[in-house]
Amino acid sequence: MDGASSKATHAQASSGAGQFKRADQPGNPEAQYRLARSYALGRRVPMDLALAFEWFSKAAGQGHLRAQTAVGNMLAQGIGVELNEAEAAQWYGKAAAGGDAEGQKCLGILLEHGRGVQKDEAKAAEWYGKAAEQNYPDAQFHMGRMLEDGRGVEKDEAKAAEWFFRAAEQNNPDAQFCLGRMLEDGRGVERNAVLAFEWCRKAAREGGHVSAQNHLGKMLANGTGVQQNDALAVAWFRQAAAQKNPEAQFNLGEMLQTGRGEEKDEAQAAECFRNAAEQGHAQAQVSLGRMLDVGLQGVPQNQVLAAHWYGKAAEQGYVSVQFRLGAMLMVGLPGVPKNEALAAHWYGKAAEKGHPEAQYWLGRMLAHGKGVQQNRVQAVEWFRKAAEQSNASARIELQRLLKYGEGLEHEEAHWYRVSASDSQIQYLLGLMLMEGKAVPVNNRQAYLWFEKAAERHHAPSQCWLGYMFEHGIGVPQDDVKAVKWYRRSAEQGNPLAQSWLGNMQGQGKDQQYNDAQHFQLTLQLAEWGDATAQFQAGFMYERGTGVQQDDAKAIEWYGKAAEQGNASARLNWESMRAQGRDEKHYDAQAFERYLNDAKQGNALAQFHIGFMLENGKGVRQNQAEAAQWYSAAAQQNVANAQVNLGFMFENGRGVPPNPAYALELFRAAAGQGNAEGQYYMGFMYLFGKGVQADRKQAVEWFRKSAAQGFGKAQAKLRALDGDQRQGRAPEITGFGAYL
Repeated sequence: MDGASSKATHAQASSGAGQFKRADQPGNPEAQYRLARSYALGRRVPMDLALAFEWFSKAAGQGHLRAQTAVGNMLAQGIGVELNEAEAAQWYGKAAAGGDAEGQKCLGILLEHGRGVQKDEAKAAEWYGKAAEQNYPDAQFHMGRMLEDGRGVEKDEAKAAEWFFRAAEQNNPDAQFCLGRMLEDGRGVERNAVLAFEWCRKAAREGGHVSAQNHLGKMLANGTGVQQNDALAVAWFRQAAAQKNPEAQFNLGEMLQTGRGEEKDEAQAAECFRNAAEQGHAQAQVSLGRMLDVGLQGVPQNQVLAAHWYGKAAEQGYVSVQFRLGAMLMVGLPGVPKNEALAAHWYGKAAEKGHPEAQYWLGRMLAHGKGVQQNRVQAVEWFRKAAEQSNASARIELQRLLKYGEGLEHEEAHWYRVSASDSQIQYLLGLMLMEGKAVPVNNRQAYLWFEKAAERHHAPSQCWLGYMFEHGIGVPQDDVKAVKWYRRSAEQGNPLAQSWLGNMQGQGKDQQYNDAQHFQLTLQLAEWGDATAQFQAGFMYERGTGVQQDDAKAIEWYGKAAEQGNASARLNWESMRAQGRDEKHYDAQAFERYLNDAKQGNALAQFHIGFMLENGKGVRQNQAEAAQWYSAAAQQNVANAQVNLGFMFENGRGVPPNPAYALELFRAAAGQGNAEGQYYMGFMYLFGKGVQADRKQAVEWFRKSAAQGFGKAQAKLRALDGDQRQGRAPEITGFGAYL
């Protein structure tokens, strides 16, 4: 040892000895406290936590407030002594009563969380307040939290912001972050995104606050309070993710998956999602499940693992994956055995939370006794709930069950008769009365119910009215009225009405309208605000009937009719926009607008982004990215996204070909009543793509699609079933197959 080191060591030892002598003097608690700190920190003496606790206790026993708090800290954390929160609370109480700000804050924490003492948020807030008034920044932060949440005190976001500000000015990073969030949201203070960004940056950069680092990344990614900068956002996400913050890991994964801020890397994105998922982050579990479900570049398809992560998210109440998990278990996938009972369980969970498709599928399982005991009464109830949310498939099933009296008592049929106000139910009652299902046959009453529904633009009811007038069933025979009702139904795309109208034309019973005159009359009524005429004007513009074809005008009139609640108009309006026939709907500015909403999880925006990327509308074409956005929307049950993604998997556009998965996507869309999805289900069954060929099933799906006016399905039906329709009206009991 050299001379200088020897002198330093000797001086240190001498100083420690002197300190010990002063501390050992009776009535000198300050010296005892300082000696305890020396042992606790290893200053001038070797670190010895047990001795530190011993000297803190001696000083605390003589009423030294800071020593009492120190004893409480060591007991609360088990440092140098066995952990004992109850005893810690006693020492904190002594220090707090004496006015020590740290002791007051620490006692507040134990009271807030019920550690070592009975939980009492009101007393916790009281002690936080006493310490905060002494300008203690940690206590000011905690007081702000209690006021912000309304715990232990009346909620007051303005006062909360004041306490956060006072603590933030003293460089408390927790308070800086909370103040930033309040400024960003305009809660308790005037909204100021720029200032919010500055406070979050202080917490992130100077205070190393992990949540602030993650949030700073989000603000940079979204351009909130600062110029948008994806590269810098990724840097902050990485910094927080490296400290195992699950939200940052998820956000980093999303940036890498979409190639924002740095080169796209789906494999690394999946790893980020996995890290967050393993910490219980539900969105990450969903995202990882989706990637494994479909298989992406660098992420091989693994539906076993996908089901595992879906299950984790489903257990946290994530409704969309509860439904998806039910679908996977319902059909069975490689490595995921078919389990109808478990499928019914997950459908039930999602159904109880109002998921219409889950309600529909649960109804089907109950109706057929799959995975659960057959119970048609309960099936009707679930179909009703789904139908009330405009699930077309549920309406069809409900009609079928009610038509044949299944799940109904005679009294219920009567209840439907007296309470019917929905055109679907009115139509159903007409069939029941005509066929004598659950009620006596009464053709006149059947006619009246069909007429009510027909006046609401219900195409199948209009077709039936035409049939009744043509054949004189329940009404006097009248070819003119038969042609009128057939035409109205045929103009909505009803295939039987088109066929029967053609029969009457062939027999010379149809005095053809002048299309141009018909259009002018329709346009006049539409301009007066008649919703049915507005729909008809859109229909004529779309097809160029009596007027020059004009997609923009068609969309305009469909939109006006849809605003008045015309369901057929809304279907056509959405269909034309989804097909990209409204060019202004898909420009570069629209892409940026949709992209921002899509990143926030908006399902329709995700669909539109997928459509624009697939077709190069407002952005450079990129089918692989389109498939990812379609997948995100499809998982949230956007039927058009399911159809488009299914088409991509069927044809291997932007994704590896996978007819089986395409079929599953088409089935999901068809299950929501999507006409195009129903058509593609028919197509897959007809040609045996992803499923064993089955002409009967194909025709059934084509009929469902055609009944909604889908032209391709109508054409396919004519090709497959033309002979049956030539010149012959089917039996009444066979008509339901077309609806």
